[in-house]
Amino acid sequence: MTINTIIAVIADPGEAEIVASALQIGALEGRCEPGCLHYEIFRNTRDDHHFLIKKSHDSKSALDAHIATKKYHDLVASVADICHIQDYLEVEI
Repeated sequence: MTINTIIAVIADPGEAEIVASALQIGALEGRCEPGCLHYEIFRNTRDDHHFLIKKSHDSKSALDAHIATKKYHDLVASVADICHIQDYLEVEI
């Protein structure tokens, strides 16, 4: 069963480039993790402070392992004060 995670992130005013950079680094690292099938970052062309993260993992345990990594927690901590999650969806296919 594939688990897709879709996360809408909004960067604070003036912080979009820092958030974009952190998200791209997170995607590069996340793609290398066991069970990761897809990890992509999208940036809204109408409002460059809005981002969409789409991740696919081959199982819930692979997603849970991803979320448990130090890299994941470091990424979240690095942008916690300059953006917020607008929406978070976790769906099975």
